[in-house]
Formats: sequence, C-alpha cells, structure tokens
Amino acid sequence: MTAEARKFERAPIPLDAQYRRLSEIGPWQPTRVIDVSAMGMRCQVQEQVEVEETIQLKLQLPTTQESLEVSGVVRRQQTEGGAMTIGVEFIDLTPGQQAAIDAMVQFLGKRYPPTSFTP
Repeated sequence: MTAEARKFERAPIPLDAQYRRLSEIGPWQPTRVIDVSAMGMRCQVQEQVEVEETIQLKLQLPTTQESLEVSGVVRRQQTEGGAMTIGVEFIDLTPGQQAAIDAMVQFLGKRYPPTSFTP
C-alpha cells in the first residue's frame, strides 16, 4: 500500500501498551506503539507474531487515562534494527471504541506530525 492509497493518516505515538495472542489466550505481553491511525497501529513486539494472526490489544488512552481493549489482525511484520514490528488492523470495533481511537488520533495529530508509514 502506498502513502497515496492510505485512507487514514498515522499519528506517531510513544505509548506503552499490551497485547496477547488469541490463539493461545496467554498472558499480556508488553509492546511499544510506534504509530496509530483510526484503523490500525504499528508496534514493537518481543516475540514472533504471524501475519493474519488475531491479537488483543490493551491501550492506555492519553486523552482520558482509561484503558481500551480492542482486537486486531496482524497485516504486516518486519524486523527493524533488531526489533520485530507488526502492523495491526483493528477489527470488530464498537462505535464507542472507534470514537475513543478517533479522539486519540485527533489529539495526537495536533501534537505530533503525521507519518506515511505503511504497515
């Protein structure tokens, strides 16, 4: 996907979060969010996560200080500087979850310049 094809700008966000693989329903693992958009995010993970794998994410919203749990499908993975990064597309968002993500992206977009990275 090219930057021209991207429907939503990504806001860079230095945010700690957690994820877990739904295939194992294991413990929450730490992750570092690199950027986020209305439809997905890119983050660093410490273990191999397969493309097309469904994961659950827990984000601490900077706009409300509440946590938000969402599901997503890994659409891309790559190694950058020795760290594994994954691009995740959010799935099955409720209207409330989408509104919270939209508010976060809008808030962060005002504080940080958008990026055109394509996961």
